[in-house]
Amino acid sequence: RKKPQMKWKSACEAVAIVFQLFICFSFQTNQKSRFDLLSNRKTCNKIVPNRLCDAAKFRLRGGHQTLIVEDVSSKESLLDDGKIDLNSDEGENIYPITKANLISKLFFLWTSSLMKRGNAKILETEDLWKLPQNKKIGQLANKFEMLMEQSKKKSRQHNQTSDLFKSPLMRALFGIFWRDFIRVGILRLFNTMVQFGPALLVRRVLISIEVLASGGEAAALKRAYNSAIALFAIVTTKTLLENQYFYGTNEMSIGVRATLSAAVYRKSLRLSAGARQNSTIGEIINLMQLDANRVETLVSSLHPLWDSIFQILGYSLLLFHILGPSAFAGFLVMASLIPINTQFFKRLSNFRQQMLKQTDLRVKNVNEMLQGIRAIKFYGWEMP
Repeated sequence: RKKPQMKWKSACEAVAIVFQLFICFSFQTNQKSRFDLLSNRKTCNKIVPNRLCDAAKFRLRGGHQTLIVEDVSSKESLLDDGKIDLNSDEGENIYPITKANLISKLFFLWTSSLMKRGNAKILETEDLWKLPQNKKIGQLANKFEMLMEQSKKKSRQHNQTSDLFKSPLMRALFGIFWRDFIRVGILRLFNTMVQFGPALLVRRVLISIEVLASGGEAAALKRAYNSAIALFAIVTTKTLLENQYFYGTNEMSIGVRATLSAAVYRKSLRLSAGARQNSTIGEIINLMQLDANRVETLVSSLHPLWDSIFQILGYSLLLFHILGPSAFAGFLVMASLIPINTQFFKRLSNFRQQMLKQTDLRVKNVNEMLQGIRAIKFYGWEMP
């Protein structure tokens, strides 16, 4: 009676092995995927039932050890080449921009997979991409704390003043995001330089049309067509540069806000009992949300500071080149508005400082009120 059962078990194992090998070598394209199918229970159970999967793995590990050794050796060779990573989760959605080509980055084609997925169903957390290690908040917070301590030591040694851009905070942030900051600044510079081109080309097209209307030479028509083509190319280039600039700026600003929020949260966990009495939960949340958001706005506004001066000088030269001395009338009007704008922004800054004080007071009062409600609930002091 036992022999038929053993034969039936062996037949099931054989069928499972053949089916498993067929799946591996027919539908998988690399050695890593074949090894995962043979060794990973989760992936195996998706293809065949649990018992057949266990039988196939048992037979592969027992009677076909050479196949497993082959796949392991090929996987080790892939590890040596840096093509795969054992620490990465299976089925993990890797951030596609890390492997995207130049065309995909320029036109944001690497977002197509997420767009299609969002069009097909409601996106969930599992559908989102996994950030690379250098973009994760934990790594950024660790690096920020290390650079912050180094900046504090240098400031104490050199007795530096508490200037905003020379403070340890700004130095630590610049030490983390200096590559992104310089890259975004270069994009902003080229975008502004390209931005001067359409005005000159439109002027050239208008001059060519005037020449043709007055019965001038036929070369003016060719010059007009060339200017129109160049205008299209310059506007397209400006659009690509501007989109890359705003994407890089938003990515950098979000990284700054996340780093500061994580640093404040870690600091709040290390506060002593005496320090906790001076800082309420509402004030800590205010630092993590509102103040970190203001630093994010500051970081995104640094490049427009120098770019605005560059644009004013560039357009002023263009006006003087086109209009001549009559452009000075516009310069005088623009210069007369500077004192008015200065006084306006001073008053706006004072209003913002008063609003910050009122915001801190509001958060403090709400926190005290909630603590009082909690104490009344805990001790049962409510009126029956």
